[in-house]
Amino acid sequence: MFPINDLFDAFLVGGFLFGVLFTLATVLLGFGDVGADPAQLLMLGVESNLPYILMDGTTLWGSNPVSTGAWNHLVWRNLFEPSTGLSHLGIFLNGSQVLSQTLPLQLEGSVPAYVGRYNGLYLDGMVDHFQIFRQALSDAEIAALKLQAPLINLHFNDPADSLAFVNSAGSPHGVCAPNACPVAGTKGQVGTAVHFDGVDDLVSMPHVSAFDTDSFSAGMWVRPERRPHNQTMFYTDPAGGVRYYLE
Repeated sequence: MFPINDLFDAFLVGGFLFGVLFTLATVLLGFGDVGADPAQLLMLGVESNLPYILMDGTTLWGSNPVSTGAWNHLVWRNLFEPSTGLSHLGIFLNGSQVLSQTLPLQLEGSVPAYVGRYNGLYLDGMVDHFQIFRQALSDAEIAALKLQAPLINLHFNDPADSLAFVNSAGSPHGVCAPNACPVAGTKGQVGTAVHFDGVDDLVSMPHVSAFDTDSFSAGMWVRPERRPHNQTMFYTDPAGGVRYYLE
């Protein structure tokens, strides 16, 4: 719980949610306590896998469901116009708007905020990069929030003797062949690392459509051990279908 004083009229809440099967109402963020004036209540969550917003006693649902077994980027937006008393409400799922509605609603008062709970409704799942903004961001700014998540994110914190390496950004994961795997579990710069032997060790990933991008940035902590040696960090091989290699 954290306090929110003098609820702001314009706001944007966003974060990454790992989807499970949400059959019951699940709250990602709740403002206000049980029994509070409805004008002070704000609930953002997922029910029957549809993202929803409950504000000032009114509940609205997005048109598209979150994906189960995958990361989803969810954003709730409200822009209040004091001159008209209207709130322009929106929900965005993975950069696309799935709710757009204007209603005479307004949040009032100073209330506590709860992440992952409201009353007896608790979140069962994973949330990452949770943010609240005091202003309503534009559609382009919301799309940019989603792009903050990497396409490939290999921490290499996998157990020793691993033949697969978790890509925390989602599928595909890195894999290697027996007797040609880097040694996992060695001390790294951030957590553990993998050690390549410079002979035949490599980690590969198959191509997926999400990798089809003209602009990119790539970064890693590297500790070379043979300076004169031509050391390839990453490459793609279009022969027989594009694959991605670390060696």
